[in-house]
Amino acid sequence: MTELAGLQPLPRKPSAIILDHNWWGFIYNPCGVQIRHLIGVDKILWSSDFPHHHGDWPRSVAIVEEQFAGVDEEEKFQIVRGNALERYGIETDGPKTYQEEVAATRR
Repeated sequence: MTELAGLQPLPRKPSAIILDHNWWGFIYNPCGVQIRHLIGVDKILWSSDFPHHHGDWPRSVAIVEEQFAGVDEEEKFQIVRGNALERYGIETDGPKTYQEEVAATRR
């Protein structure tokens, strides 16, 4: 493949590069939840967008339960909380993984 306008060809497809370098955030997106494995569960961030009026607060918990119906609890934890903790380096006294959350509820 030759260069175009002085640019070298990409080493991989743009879709592969995007998946490596982007995080996908959403407020309400049942379809996005359903295709989470195409995007990568580790690259998706849920948001309530509190305190903005278009967010789902104060119904955030109900909305999450509705959108994530049938989703594995570990994946739900990762998208709703775990990925944000990791991505932004958030320190918390609360559970950092789904396994820690389960252990905390059994005490």
